[in-house]
Amino acid sequence: MVRPSKADRATIRGILTTKLTKAKADELNYIADLCDGFPRIAVFATESYEKKAILKSVDDVAQQIMDSVGADRETVRALECLSLFDSLLPDEDPAAFDKLAEMLVHMKGELMYENLVIATRQHLVERNHGAMAVQPRPIANFLALRRLDYLRPSTLVAFLDRAPCHHRDAMLARWRFLARSRTLSEAIHTLLRTRFAGSNIVHPDVAPYLNAFVHVEPDRTGTSLYWAIAQVPLSDVEEIHVTEELIDALRLLASRQKSFGPAAQMVLRLAAVAPLEGSQPILQLLRQLFQVALAG
Repeated sequence: MVRPSKADRATIRGILTTKLTKAKADELNYIADLCDGFPRIAVFATESYEKKAILKSVDDVAQQIMDSVGADRETVRALECLSLFDSLLPDEDPAAFDKLAEMLVHMKGELMYENLVIATRQHLVERNHGAMAVQPRPIANFLALRRLDYLRPSTLVAFLDRAPCHHRDAMLARWRFLARSRTLSEAIHTLLRTRFAGSNIVHPDVAPYLNAFVHVEPDRTGTSLYWAIAQVPLSDVEEIHVTEELIDALRLLASRQKSFGPAAQMVLRLAAVAPLEGSQPILQLLRQLFQVALAG
């Protein structure tokens, strides 16, 4: 059995070129990228290519793998739930694990755990010192996006509101890979209009959300931050606690040509009221953006 453990790119290309003798170099590179280092995906990618002449989406390959494994409906649902998180430790907080299983996939926690153990034997779940994660990433993304399609945005907002910090953070860490989900976009829109509206967006309690929000909804998140930082008196800006997460969010916004200007204005205002002693991260970011602007 070909197991989905990581291999180097040369090995993946070797699997692909063995069967895809007519594929062009750019096609091989594209398919190798989708394989994400997992030989099993490479094997199924060759079959998909032979049937369709070109692999247009990883979703087709992911579905092929799930069909080949023969996972039943309950196992697939358990995998969909786990794929929403970077990883989960079922025994770290059993009660919280049970609640997330019931809330996100309508399963008892013990049943979800049982099915994840079955999926481990099918090489679709990695276990590391008690932590569980769906592998490989293309499969995890495919399953997570499908589960998000089944969830109401209000359910997601309620989960984030009630979940312990370690579960919330494990979920938010996945959003950068799930940016095309409409459910995530609508959940972010709801939060930005309610709990995170106005100056709340720069409150330290909201900081853990910022990176994920910028990856999924950079325009909406950037606008909310702009109104809270660039459209208020400097005396209010001085009261903002500049967290590492806020700096990372501004850096991400500045990396986009469309939002570089507004991000630079926000950084400039925060730097204007920053203490001069020590090496302040916001001042370092200002220098970096200044060098980018000079370089054109």
